[in-house]
Amino acid sequence: MKVSNPIKVLVSAGGGLGAILALHQAQVSFSSTNTASTKPVDPVAAQQAQVASIQKAISTLSQQEQAVQAQLTQTKSQLAAKQAAVAAASQAAIAAQNQAQAQAQAAAARAAASASVAAQPITQFVASSPTASGGAPAATTKASSHKSDDGGGDSGGDN
Repeated sequence: MKVSNPIKVLVSAGGGLGAILALHQAQVSFSSTNTASTKPVDPVAAQQAQVASIQKAISTLSQQEQAVQAQLTQTKSQLAAKQAAVAAASQAAIAAQNQAQAQAQAAAARAAASASVAAQPITQFVASSPTASGGAPAATTKASSHKSDDGGGDSGGDN
């Protein structure tokens, strides 16, 4: 806020004569030491300086943006690499779990088959063998009870 008359402001705010004189002395000493305020300002030069300042700020912001973009690209590539590693590890874990489950199922099937064979009575296998009737195969025993025919007629057996 620009004050048009600082002396009026001091008087209305309750400032004494000493404050008013101190303010007036400060204004006089400032205007006598500040030579820039007495020179006329070249509007073109001031505008050129302002444009140069803005261009410098734009350049600085552009460099900062490039640095942020590079960091963002690096972060994205690191994230993609981590996601790929997690996906590969997940697939490997699933494959290992599936293999372990298949091996467990195969082992359970073998154990069930072994238990089934062990549970069958041994006499079942013996009863179905050809030597169950006393040591000799049944075909041999049956063949020995037949008469032999030597082609010479009736040689002594029951006719």
